[in-house]
Amino acid sequence: MNSPRITLDEPLLTADQVGELLGIPGTTVLAFAREGRMPCRRFGRRVRFVRVEIEHWLSGTAA
Repeated sequence: MNSPRITLDEPLLTADQVGELLGIPGTTVLAFAREGRMPCRRFGRRVRFVRVEIEHWLSGTAA
């Protein structure tokens, strides 16, 4: 499988923004990311999400 192409055309999402998209709490999103169950990017203590990676993860085509 090919990895999704990542561009910076769209801003990175916070856990709360991903939670809003998925209809779950941001704390659950962070827990999934911490457990390695959801793709994320870490910048020091900050955790951010790339929308295209979340979409691929949801569809089951995550790399």
